[in-house]
Amino acid sequence: MRKARGLSQEDLAHRSDLDRAYMSSIERGAQNPGVMAIVGIAKGIGVTVTELVAEAKL
Repeated sequence: MRKARGLSQEDLAHRSDLDRAYMSSIERGAQNPGVMAIVGIAKGIGVTVTELVAEAKL
């Protein structure tokens, strides 16, 4: 979803109020994001948490 919207990891991290290294770790599967991080990421992408979770097929 991030790439489809033309956002860099740094841009999304900034919009989500997260550290860029943490965002990278989440995308690589090295970190499991907490609920508040998921909410921030969804907001940063411009989707609902439901849409984000559905896209991730969780």
